[in-house]
Amino acid sequence: MGSVQAGRPAPLRYYVLPVLYGDRFIARFDPAFDKRRRELTIANWWWEAGVTPDQATQAALRKCFGEFLATWGPSACGWGGGARRVVPAVVSQL
Repeated sequence: MGSVQAGRPAPLRYYVLPVLYGDRFIARFDPAFDKRRRELTIANWWWEAGVTPDQATQAALRKCFGEFLATWGPSACGWGGGARRVVPAVVSQL
């Protein structure tokens, strides 16, 4: 579920975005975008209870993030410590 904290000062705002696969809510992630450097960091990633990502799920995530990066054009995409621990290596190599 998304969380928009528009009334808070910028350093205290956070956004958590849902990840859908087919008709299922499978995960959520916390993105951070540095506008000056045009770098996207996935600061944290949480799989939903009972979700075990298989090869098809990982392929779909790679495709989705690849299209996102091509469309929005950040100069780099990285994974924060919380995301690095739980996202399968094959997905985190975007």
